[in-house]
Formats: sequence, C-alpha cells, structure tokens
Amino acid sequence: MSDHPTGSAKPDGTMHGPRRSVTAPELAQALGQLPSSRWKWFPGVVEEKSKSPRKSVDNRLNDLDAEAQHHHRGEGQAEDSGQTTDEAKDTDNDARDDPDLDLELRPITSTRNWVVRNLSPPPRRLPKSGAWQTYFMQEVAGDKYLEAQLLLMTIVTGALDVMTYMTYRVFASKQTGNTLFLALYAMELPALDPGVEKNVGVSMGVFIGGAVFFGHIGHISRQRRRIWLLISNFFQAALFLAAAAMRYWASRDGTGPGAMGILAVLSFAQSGQIANALNVGMPELNTTMITGALIQLCTDPEIFKLHNLKRNRRFAFFCSMLLGCFLGAGVLKASSPSALLVLVASMKGALVSTFLFNRGIVEKKTHLENGEKKIEGHATPVTRVLWGD
Repeated sequence: MSDHPTGSAKPDGTMHGPRRSVTAPELAQALGQLPSSRWKWFPGVVEEKSKSPRKSVDNRLNDLDAEAQHHHRGEGQAEDSGQTTDEAKDTDNDARDDPDLDLELRPITSTRNWVVRNLSPPPRRLPKSGAWQTYFMQEVAGDKYLEAQLLLMTIVTGALDVMTYMTYRVFASKQTGNTLFLALYAMELPALDPGVEKNVGVSMGVFIGGAVFFGHIGHISRQRRRIWLLISNFFQAALFLAAAAMRYWASRDGTGPGAMGILAVLSFAQSGQIANALNVGMPELNTTMITGALIQLCTDPEIFKLHNLKRNRRFAFFCSMLLGCFLGAGVLKASSPSALLVLVASMKGALVSTFLFNRGIVEKKTHLENGEKKIEGHATPVTRVLWGD
C-alpha cells in the first residue's frame, strides 16, 4: 500500500493517478546524466512562445539540488545523534507536490504554447584556397579505384588499336607490331600495301617523341599527382576528338597526309597514356603490353593462392584488353572509324572526371630520435581534404 495520496483534483477537473515517490535530488541527478547528444540531433528546434515569469526549470533544479545536499548533511548528523530532521522531509514533499515544477517537467505533448520548427542542414561552405592547393597537388592513392581507371584505359587501348590496324594497317599503341612492319618493309618483302610504310614511320616516331614529352614532364610534376593526371588525360581526350574531326571532315583515306596526321595525333595521345600508366606504381596494369602480363600470370608460383593481388591485376588486365578489342571490332562492324573515335574520346573524357574523386595521399613527417625524418602517407577522402570532414 502506498503511503502517498492516490490523486488530487485540479481546477479543470482532471485527476492525477498514483505515482511513485521520486525525490528532487534523484530527479536532478537523472536529468544531469542525460547526454547532450540526445538533444543535439532532434529534427526540430523547440522554442517557447512566451516566457514564463516564474523561475526556469534549471534554476529550480539547482535550488532543489542545494536543498538535497543540505538534506544529506542533516541525515549524516542524525545518524550520529540518532535523530532525523524534518526539514529534508518537508523539502521532498514540497518538490513532489509543487504543481509548477510538475508542469514544467511534463513532456511536451501539444504545440499550444510551443512552436516546432524543422531546420534544414546548413549549406556546405566553399573550400579555402589552401585546401584546393592541397587537393590538386597531392598524389592519388594506389587503391582499387586507381586500378579500375587503369583498366578503363586498357579498354580504350584495345578499341583504338583495332581501328588503326583495320583502317591504316598500323598500331597506335603496340609498337612491337610496328617494329615488325618496319623490318618487313626494309627487307622489301611484299607484306605491306603501298604507302603503309609511311604510316609505320609516323606512328613510331611520334610515339617516341610523345613518350619523351609526357614522361619527363611527368617526372617533374610527379606522375601520380592529381593535377598532372587531370591535365594529361584531358589533353589526350582532346587529341582523340581532334582525330575524330580530322577523320570525319578532312580525310578518310588509308594512306597519305590525312592518314599520317590522324596517326600522329593518336600515337602522341597513346604515348602519354602509357607513360602515365607505367609510372603510377602498378606495373601489372600497363594498359598495352599484354604478352608480358600473360607470361607473368602463367608462371606465378602463387597463381592458385586465394588472395593474390598481382595475379588478380594481370588477369583483369587481360580481360580488359580482350573486352576493348571486341568493343572496337563491334563498333567498326556496325558503324565507322569516326564513330569509334568519338566513343573512345567519350570514354577518355569520362575517365578524366573520375580523377576528381580519387583518394589523396596526405603525408605526415615524423622526427625520429636519431635526427632523421620519417614520412608516412595516408589515403584521405576528397571531402576530408577539401572540407575537413
């Protein structure tokens, strides 16, 4: 049987049923233990429409806490003397029967005196100039995302070489085949059509010049730096579009000045792509040399191991080259070399946009006890680099 009243009538006729006795110190302690994060993430902000002239809940709870401490000190003195003070009991009874405190601590069930307003998240601010500089000048991480980009480059290589061989009887990327054609022509063997030898010479010569150009500039700017990958791949995509325009509007012959101009543009672009691929730290994904990858794949002593990163890369490289060759052959059969060049340029343009989202390497320098410096790199998402998320 409870020692407290079962209920009391309010002026409006409502009745409060029996309730458990909770002292004010216990209530203040329970409210103080609520984490602030519980209130931080509420979807709306509750504002009081009109301020009450009486004391706030926080001030009232502070008063009750002070009275509770006085109550506990009184109890300690009563244990020594064997007596109990009546002051602490009166405080507890007043706290339980205070209608104003009960009203203020009652959960909000209506919006009669309150306004609920939903706030949208604040707009994301623009990154600072220092963040942009770090973003563009940092090196990209050698992760799965970069692997996928190199495999897309491999598909582009396969499709493009199908077109150049079928149309001009030379390769824009695979200079091994062009070296063979050059030897056949030098020995006057009837293996090449008239005028094709000029195509071979232009393709090989421009490819070597492009490799020197892209390779040494890449060494100066660091091959895996984001700004260099964006600029070089954008330039290559522009060259593919220029070749498509030349093929469509200028010359559709297999030999002659127009053909040599198209081959020069394509070979220069492909030399830059291969130079980038060979200097990003993933030699298994060179985007063009399939023979060496197949030999390394077949002779791998751990080829049947469950987790083998190099084997997986080489196999994916072979499949990507095969896919690119079938893609190029299918487009040529259904359409024209100009359409294939436009498709290749579009794929290259899409590839350029993906370099905006590569995780970047943030270097951290640590001074060792012997005076040396240790540099460690950590892959960091783009949002953290730009906004510090």
